[in-house]
Amino acid sequence: MDWSTFITALLTSLGGTGILVAIAVFLGKKWLGSRIEESVKHEYARKLEEHKAQLQTQLNRSVEEMKAEFQEAVDQKVTDKALYVKFFETLPSSGSIEFLKTFDMGFGSFETEQLSQLKYFYCNWNKPEYEFLDAELECKRKALREAISKYLDSYSTNVFCTKTDTKRAYVLPEWKETKPDVYRQIIDKLNSLADEVVKAHEDLVRSARLKLKS
Repeated sequence: MDWSTFITALLTSLGGTGILVAIAVFLGKKWLGSRIEESVKHEYARKLEEHKAQLQTQLNRSVEEMKAEFQEAVDQKVTDKALYVKFFETLPSSGSIEFLKTFDMGFGSFETEQLSQLKYFYCNWNKPEYEFLDAELECKRKALREAISKYLDSYSTNVFCTKTDTKRAYVLPEWKETKPDVYRQIIDKLNSLADEVVKAHEDLVRSARLKLKS
């Protein structure tokens, strides 16, 4: 039952005047409004505390996730740094890479030892333990190995040991006379593939130095 109606009926039955009835209605409404206001405040406070608790839980979770992600990134960087050191010891910018960069296959014979680093890298760096954790660096490592593969394929087909020294090799010089066009094509192809290896090597080195710097 509405309290203002009840009080009005009560005062009327007691012979109250119209003024008393009005006062009673006013007081009844004020009392009911106060109760409603207190109820609303209580519900609001409860909802606010629940919301604050949820936000705090989310914040705590986010902080922990950020810590885990940061630690993972640190661990990945440490692992890739160690692998890069091994990589550069295996295939530095000197040695085989310098040879590919500066030697023209049309110059004549050369010592096969010049390509030993290149061959070692190709034969051994195809195992999981030699994969970078960083996706970009791993992509560039694979690109380098693919470039080396193409070079060595052409090399094995078109380069031969000299007749007097098995430690030296060349593109058969007699081809200059017997089939000069083929000779020139082979020389150009080997030089071009060598340039691709050098470029892929430089690309990986530059990216690794940038990504793995302290």
